[in-house]
Amino acid sequence: PTGDVPSPGRRLADAVAAGCVPIVIGDNARAVEISRRIAEAGFLVPAIRPPTVPKGTARLRITLSAEHGPEHIDRLVGVLLECME
Repeated sequence: PTGDVPSPGRRLADAVAAGCVPIVIGDNARAVEISRRIAEAGFLVPAIRPPTVPKGTARLRITLSAEHGPEHIDRLVGVLLECME
């Protein structure tokens, strides 16, 4: 059921304990473009591409720390959603 699927913000907040949050994009060029747009908004979210990850699984890598408060995470989620449209 769709009601059981957490929002992107909730998934990101839940993953903070893991330290590194991957968002699989798939296409290398699209991952790089999204990373660039996120950087323009003031966040460092690198695109990780082959050979670091398997071909066809390019991704964004979000790394959070104790210095990132809820307001940072909320803003990042908004930027991510906007950039991925």
